[in-house]
Order: sequence, then structure tokens, then C-alpha cells
Amino acid sequence: MTPPAHTDIAWGGIAMSVPRDWEPRRVAADHLLLEAGGAPAMEIKWGSGGGRPLRRLARRVRREGGVFRERPLPADWRQALPGREGPAFEWEAAGTHAVGACVRCCECGTVSLVQFFDRGAGEELVRRQVRVLASLVDHRHDGRTRWRLFDISAELPEEYRLAASRFQPGRFELRFRKARSTLALWRFAPAAALLQGTTIGDFARRVLGAGNLKFEPATVNGRAGVTAMEDPAGLARLAARIGFFRPRAVRAWLVSAGNRILAAELRGPARGLDSELDAICRDYGVDEPINTDADSRP
Repeated sequence: MTPPAHTDIAWGGIAMSVPRDWEPRRVAADHLLLEAGGAPAMEIKWGSGGGRPLRRLARRVRREGGVFRERPLPADWRQALPGREGPAFEWEAAGTHAVGACVRCCECGTVSLVQFFDRGAGEELVRRQVRVLASLVDHRHDGRTRWRLFDISAELPEEYRLAASRFQPGRFELRFRKARSTLALWRFAPAAALLQGTTIGDFARRVLGAGNLKFEPATVNGRAGVTAMEDPAGLARLAARIGFFRPRAVRAWLVSAGNRILAAELRGPARGLDSELDAICRDYGVDEPINTDADSRP
């Protein structure tokens, strides 16, 4: 089966469909840089900063001795970005050329600065740009946020804010905060090599088992895995009841078809902790099954 020409990404409240050969190169809470063939392809920054991102970009280009021009949105871009207002732009500096738009959503107020770096010319390039812009989503109405990058996907309550992310070969790690709770999501690969001669329980104890966690076999998302719930003793148990101690619950499970191990850890008030983590795990998974014995990409 021929893989789709485009793939969905979602991060920090925005979502869009991009060409499949565009891969994340730089990732921050409100900033993604995608590249293809080792060169920048597209960059998007978003937030509530009004026109500041565009002004900062213009100053940077001019400091480098480049040329920056604002212009009205082309008709096809305007049609691809309904409910948004703002200028298009074009710049050239230090041998780099880019075109883009800085638009504000009239409903939610999110400002998105999207720019495409020069990768040739022609109608196909223009069609790609229009398709990407038409796929841009900058808000939802269900109180949830999707996080989808590389091969992982999670749906979380919007109260969870990204605190840190790390993408390394064989190990992805996302950390979130909300009120008095913290959440960590992991993806490890390749599972076959990591579990060679051992079990997922052994792996969880070695990688996730700091403290007094005791892992037990469990079915997580219909898959073989392990679970652990911190059991505070003595004064710590009383502290947990009145909110001064935050226990943690952990799940780890094997996605055999994708040769991946997924894990999640939630630390917060003891009441409802286990059931909240169960709900989070149900909406966390791997989108692309990859059967390899080595993991050459992040």
C-alpha cells in the first residue's frame, strides 16, 4: 500500500497536515521547524503575541542585510485561511528565501506565523503551500488538546500544559503540568532489543521504578503491560490524604506491532489518581506500526 502523501501533526493547540517527507527538526511549546532533505521546509510559531512575531522576523532579516516585504494575502491563501486576518510576507537574506503569512484567528485570537522556505517553484509548490494552510487548526471546542509528532499521539485535557519535551533516538519524553499534578509520557524503541532476555516488568522497574513502586502485570489498552501505584506509608499516607504528599501511578505496555514500549506516569492528589491515568493511557498510542530491530530515527 502506498503511504499517504501527507501526515497530521498536532502540537500545543495547533494541528495541520504536512507533506510526509517534512520531519520535525526543532520543537518547542509554541514553535515547530520542519525540514526535508536536510534543509528547512516550513516553520510555524503561534500564540497570543499580536504582530510581534512578524516584527521580530522583519528586524532579523534586515539586520542580516536582507529584504523583507509585506503584502496582502494572495486570493488562494485567503480562501485557505477562512476566519483569519493578517498579511502575507516574503523575505530574502543570506541566500535564503521564504514566503509566509502572519494571521490572527477572529474566533480564538491565536496568531500563527507560517513560513515556507524556498524549495523550487511551480504550481506543485503552490498547491502544497495552499493545502498546508487550509489544514491549519488553531483551536478546539471540546476542552482537549492533541499532541501528535513522529509516531506518537496523545489526547489530553487542555489543562495539561507542556513543560518539557525530549526526542532522542530510541526515547521520546513529554512532560506536562496542571495545577498540582504532573504527567510524563514516554515512548521507547526498539522494544525487541530493549526487552531481549527480560520482561516489560523488568524494564519498567529498571527505567521507571525509582522509589517504592511495585510493578504488577496488567492489561493496558488491551495490551500486555505492568502497572504500579505508590503506596505511601505512615506519615506520608496522612500527608497524601490532606494534599501535602503527591503519590504517583505508572503504566507501561508493549505495542508489539510497532516494536514500541509506551509508558505514562501521573503524580498528583491521591483521590482519583489511578482512574485519571487510565483515561490518559486510553488516549495515548503509536500511530505508525514500524517493525524494525533498529531504530535509526528519533
